Amino acid sequence: MAGLCEGGNEPSGSLKAICNTMSLISEPSFSAYSWASQGGFGNQTVVDKVPPDMLYLVDSHWYQFPPMNPLWHGLLGFVIGVLGVISVIGNGMVMYIFSTTKGLRTPSNLLVVNLAFSDFLMMLAMSPAMVINCYYETWVLGPLMCEIYGMCGSLFGCGSIWTMTMIALDRYNVIVKGLSAKPMTNKGAMLRILGVWAFSIGWTIMPLFGWNRYVPEGNMTACGTDYLTKDWGSRSYILVYSIWVYFLPLSTIIYSYWFIVQVIYGIFSRDLHLLYMDFRQAYDTIIRKEALEAMNWLKIPKKLMRLVKMTWKDTICQVKMGKELME
Repeated sequence: MAGLCEGGNEPSGSLKAICNTMSLISEPSFSAYSWASQGGFGNQTVVDKVPPDMLYLVDSHWYQFPPMNPLWHGLLGFVIGVLGVISVIGNGMVMYIFSTTKGLRTPSNLLVVNLAFSDFLMMLAMSPAMVINCYYETWVLGPLMCEIYGMCGSLFGCGSIWTMTMIALDRYNVIVKGLSAKPMTNKGAMLRILGVWAFSIGWTIMPLFGWNRYVPEGNMTACGTDYLTKDWGSRSYILVYSIWVYFLPLSTIIYSYWFIVQVIYGIFSRDLHLLYMDFRQAYDTIIRKEALEAMNWLKIPKKLMRLVKMTWKDTICQVKMGKELME
């Protein structure tokens, strides 16, 4: 069939229609497939499209990887763009509602607003740059913007995780300690927020002054902390940074919510027990009333009826809740 379609004479009728169909199937026009049909990766690497002024920042580790399929660049740029719009609108609404509604302007909600503010700035600063670089399939904004981009990601990420830590500690204080806890004030909340941002800025500007650096990574459309350089200065920053900006806040959040869940489970068990007791008392009252009326109608002696009432008062009902036996 292929020989008939490729012959010197032009096919006619039904044969021409079949040849046209085969042509459409065998020769897709999508750019990603065309790129692959022309040799695919060949000897190319993910670094080949990086501008010359950025090459000094690229670690040799990335030269072993082939470039990403252009189709994935398009999909990644589209997803990041959509998430950026959703995040900016959603977090913007949270900030507006919590800031303009008088009943929501509480010390605890100041931390929530700060978390929304940090996430808002992260996507506002990083999403457009990512979309642009995905369009060009490499980092095209220059070394300075690479450093600013990496610093923004680190700054707002650190701000968000430590704000979540402060929220967890506030909830631990209210739920676990209860009435014995000292409530957080507006001044206390603002001091915590200022502390979070000062702490975050301190960690994220250090690579600008020589302790580590911000470099292109992955498919070369984003920049982040240099975790591939082997010297002790870069590795020490990654080690200390991971402790203070990841493991410590994560451990604090897990610790706080572990005890919060235990308290809530205890309250749930107690409320369930009280609900059972209320139901049992209501049920027993109805049944006993009907039993006394029946005994009276049957002319049961009063002495016997009083004896039955005495046995009811001395009866104990127990129910097992979890590992505890409650009355």
